[in-house]
Amino acid sequence: RTVPPVPHAPVIDLTGATAGTDVTFTWTEPSNAALVALPFVTGTLVTDADNSNLTGLRLVVAGVVDGASERIVLGGRSFTLNADQTVNDTSGAYTITYVAATGTFTVAPVSGVATTGALQTLVRGLAYVNDSDNPTAGNRTVTLQVTDAGFEDTAASAGKLAGNVATATIAVVPANDQPVISGLD
Repeated sequence: RTVPPVPHAPVIDLTGATAGTDVTFTWTEPSNAALVALPFVTGTLVTDADNSNLTGLRLVVAGVVDGASERIVLGGRSFTLNADQTVNDTSGAYTITYVAATGTFTVAPVSGVATTGALQTLVRGLAYVNDSDNPTAGNRTVTLQVTDAGFEDTAASAGKLAGNVATATIAVVPANDQPVISGLD
């Protein structure tokens, strides 16, 4: 008698080797300096006990209060969080769709599947920036979830499983900028 295998869902762990799967990152506005997107989940591990491939990644951004000033960088592309956008990442490996009304990013490998390592690399490159000269203090959250490639480990196979939901909390801290004198010519 043959016992069918028990499928395992993929796991996304934003803390890497540290206990837990969620992470908190503090983004502090630079005082009188250039605003730079900073990576916030660089230690992420993506694993699946029975699949080497994944079929997708879903991110949901919440707590956005500064509209066009807040951006997420994903796959080398900058997404303003108040506007819908669909583009390929800079490598051409993923189609990334962002829906502003729900704060949802859907990432689909162009080939149908991506290795766990490839999606792990993509997630590790996630970055946040707030372009406002007076950003609103508080937390933004980004939840992440990956989906595996099912029983046959292919895009067309049945039995795909969505993994756990991991949360990155981004604590936005504004700075009191020094005054700047201009027009003294």
